[in-house]
Amino acid sequence: MDASTIAYYTGLSEELVAEYLRLSAQEIYSDPQYIKALYALDKKYLRNTLGMVRDFYEAHLSEFADNLENRYHISRGSMSGFTLGNWVVGFLDYPEYAADLLKKHTNLPAEVFHGGLEDLLGLMDGL
Repeated sequence: MDASTIAYYTGLSEELVAEYLRLSAQEIYSDPQYIKALYALDKKYLRNTLGMVRDFYEAHLSEFADNLENRYHISRGSMSGFTLGNWVVGFLDYPEYAADLLKKHTNLPAEVFHGGLEDLLGLMDGL
């Protein structure tokens, strides 16, 4: 995963992102600086744009899911743009529970989180 891409979209420094990429998910999600960065996000802005993001996800999720299915040979599941928007907001609202989300996705290969996250962030360029 490219640290500069993630840094661009998150506002974190490339050095910090590179450091996080060397850690396990469990280590990242228990890092106080990471949790502090999530709490520092502009939640009001995120909530005000949630409808637009849900619509955007709905319009592009099928193409994104096809890409994941073809690249990683996984079932696309039944996630809707509305549900994905809710999951993202829930993750940002409650970062201390992020590790619990990993447990719900243990059936997915680790590569999905590396390449898939970058692809999902890149998809947002269209907004």
